[in-house]
Amino acid sequence: MNYSRRLGISLLILIALSATVFADEVMVIDDAPALILSPTIEAMGGANTAIASGFDSLFTNPAGLSRKGGQLTFASVTVGPYFLPTDNMIDLGLGLIQGGDISEYTDDLSVLLEGLDLQNGTGANINAGLGFAAFGIGLGFLTDVDLNVTQEGSAVALFIEPVVTSSLTAGLSHGFSINGATLHLGADVRGIVRLRPVNPISITTVLELLDDSETSDFNPAAYPLGLSIGYGYDAGAILEFSSGYTIGAALKDIGGTQFVTANQTVAGLEDSFTAATDAYVLYDLLLADELTDYGYVIPMSLTAGVGYDSPEKELIDFRFAADYTHIFYSDPAAAARDSVFKNIHAGAEISLLRMIKLRGGINQGYFTAGVGLNLLVLEVNAAYYSREMGTYAGHKQNEAFAVGARIKL
Repeated sequence: MNYSRRLGISLLILIALSATVFADEVMVIDDAPALILSPTIEAMGGANTAIASGFDSLFTNPAGLSRKGGQLTFASVTVGPYFLPTDNMIDLGLGLIQGGDISEYTDDLSVLLEGLDLQNGTGANINAGLGFAAFGIGLGFLTDVDLNVTQEGSAVALFIEPVVTSSLTAGLSHGFSINGATLHLGADVRGIVRLRPVNPISITTVLELLDDSETSDFNPAAYPLGLSIGYGYDAGAILEFSSGYTIGAALKDIGGTQFVTANQTVAGLEDSFTAATDAYVLYDLLLADELTDYGYVIPMSLTAGVGYDSPEKELIDFRFAADYTHIFYSDPAAAARDSVFKNIHAGAEISLLRMIKLRGGINQGYFTAGVGLNLLVLEVNAAYYSREMGTYAGHKQNEAFAVGARIKL
């Protein structure tokens, strides 16, 4: 296949995947994107656009699929609590290890959670995925469970809002030689399924259910859920110079990724899968009670960045990345709360002996840090970072950790 034909095919792919069709106009609610929780990226301040490669590029910048560093990921699991452990939590952990009396914490949940920032939300993400991303081809599956705990009112009224998001992403990329540099162009299509409770679930109710399911009034199978199904497109480019410097850009959720949402229950999901004879019938059954007065949309975002990635792998390597992201919110109030410093991400990584990784950066005005260990087929990473929950950088800091492991080739 000659150069012009390959260029034409790549451009056709980008144009085809950039088309977005909207349903009838409804009230639009901005929803969270389907993001990968990567300790590597978080430790580098969330910057990755210009140096994307391998599995992470499926969820950050599809142009990275044709760069070096591709991999077959058999399993990727990351746990990310977004809170700092309180003294009571540390005492509980020590008590469990030492076999001491922990009834003070198990009998009264408020004692255990005392000191946490429950107004902004406390909880954890569990992120798991697998896929292939190399030689310009990518196919990956990712599931994220977000367990968000909040407090309402002055009394200790705790609620949990679990949100489960699964996405299947397929992408293509190709590198073109231009005067000694390489221009990588890529695009992907992603299907997303999201399940969330219609109303927050009381933690007291959950504890009662775990303690004695026969006396609890809470029926998980009949609890009202919102089922959202949608698909979106991304496109990206990375210009890679022989010196190792890079320039990148990624347009995510082109035109806005719109969801079709319906009322559901766990029992209804089971009945739908049992009764379905094919995928089309299953789709109709799952969305039979569709909501038509409002809809969720993941707003389109544009990220541009620069970076450096050592062209020749040495015993001591260095790379850095800096990104700026603009989100095209549907909600004017959300757009008005946006600020420049909330959209800045930057970080660097030093690799020692190709095994030990030391990382640091700035995410939305907060410092980040992390370490990694690469043992051939096993990669282990950890990160500390913060997210801005307020209207400007430095307003409401939400501290978080992420610890993950990957089995890959």
